Amino acid sequence: MVKKATRRVTDPVANLVTTALGSTRSGSAQPVVPKETPEPAAVPPAAMPAPLPEPQPRPSETDLNWMFDYHKPTEDQVEKYARISAAAKNLARVILQVCPPCADRSAAVRKVREARMTANLSITLHGSI
Repeated sequence: MVKKATRRVTDPVANLVTTALGSTRSGSAQPVVPKETPEPAAVPPAAMPAPLPEPQPRPSETDLNWMFDYHKPTEDQVEKYARISAAAKNLARVILQVCPPCADRSAAVRKVREARMTANLSITLHGSI
């Protein structure tokens, strides 16, 4: 009887495929069947958490009213607005001094303005939105 020579696969991709699929003595690849895991024990209904409430669409009508109504600033808020504006102005100055004139520089200054306005809104709306 002539013994068939077995060829060792040295291709790493082929090794991965052979390892993933498994092989039999006949050389045909067979998928590896995962071992069955036991079913988890049933949770008694009393131990199950209550369902979450239905999510409300944001922003709601109340949110819109709150966002777009005028909110007279307090003295404390005026001071905070001034600090944010001063810092934003300084950053915008640095951008104008350091960056070459281009669309990106204009966008950077615009984003600083946007950041200042958003920061001021967070103060105005007391972080509620």
